[in-house]
Amino acid sequence: MIAIFNPLLAPCYLKPVTCNPLKQCGLQLAKLAKEISDINNILHMHAWVSSNQHNQPSTPGNKHAPPTNLILKKQRYSFNGESINLLPLSNGFYTGILQRCYEQLGAMMSHHSKVLVVRYDFHLYDHTECNTIMSKFIRKLKRRLKPHYNFKRVGYIWAREWNKSRGQAKAQHYHCAIMLNGNQVRHPDKINAIVTDIWERLGQAHVYLPKHQYYLIKSTDRETLAAARKRLSYLAKVYTKGNKQRYTNNYSTSRLIPKS
Repeated sequence: MIAIFNPLLAPCYLKPVTCNPLKQCGLQLAKLAKEISDINNILHMHAWVSSNQHNQPSTPGNKHAPPTNLILKKQRYSFNGESINLLPLSNGFYTGILQRCYEQLGAMMSHHSKVLVVRYDFHLYDHTECNTIMSKFIRKLKRRLKPHYNFKRVGYIWAREWNKSRGQAKAQHYHCAIMLNGNQVRHPDKINAIVTDIWERLGQAHVYLPKHQYYLIKSTDRETLAAARKRLSYLAKVYTKGNKQRYTNNYSTSRLIPKS
């Protein structure tokens, strides 16, 4: 099997098949799945490094984000020379998710003097090994928002979690944050209606709207920015993120480029 990396196609990763037509040739499906997973990991790393080498600004001591699987057990995270306060979670945070989250928020704020950050939790009826449902949701959300607000860019981050250990959750759920131009929309009421409608049309369980759901961040408002960053750190928590196949991603974000 030959995997050719193309940044225009990433992250179009390979997926294991459920049948094994090559069994008669002595190729074991379990071994094939592992090899595909290893190839996906290589593709993901190359795609991440390639995009950041070309799109992210170079800052002292922070040329590239730390790998996703590094765990931070402190309540402070160093980002572009700033010390960001995190939520008090004992299991820690994945540094790669923190980095990508704060990069995307920073990219939005470089383009707009006000940014609206809105939190959602998405629940499913049935468990799936892949994250196709979230890819469909983001694609449909962008299509629905464009005629209403004519947004030039939509920032987002979602994180996959499954509390399998307790035996209570039948399926995984997703924590999500959407970042929009706060000069065009200052309150999420209409956005919530669109989000809920899309999720229901996708045939899924329900959308949970957390308390204190949104933050309207002005470019000069450091207090609201700090509060939003702290809240977003929840999406990077380690707890309940390990219950998945090796080739399934824990999270995904938009790929906004900061204004130069």
